Amino acid sequence: MNLLVERLKLEKQQSTEADYIDGVENGKKDALEMSFEEFVALEADPTVGRPEWVSDLHFEEADEAPKNRDAFLDGWSEGALSVWDEAKKLL
Repeated sequence: MNLLVERLKLEKQQSTEADYIDGVENGKKDALEMSFEEFVALEADPTVGRPEWVSDLHFEEADEAPKNRDAFLDGWSEGALSVWDEAKKLL
């Protein structure tokens, strides 16, 4: 039983990390369509400032949706904000 639990913990961690990485990549891509106001709101509070369409877009298809929603969304915010940080330097 201990081996099973350890293996399942590892698989869960790997799945969570994969969803986070997918979130980062999707956040970078989606950032190219975001408005100034969306970036400002996201920067103020990454958990509350996410545009509503993010969940609709990435969780609509149950078969393709990330298994760990929180990890994906945290990664998404990081990815989008990394684009915003670069864009702000040029404004």
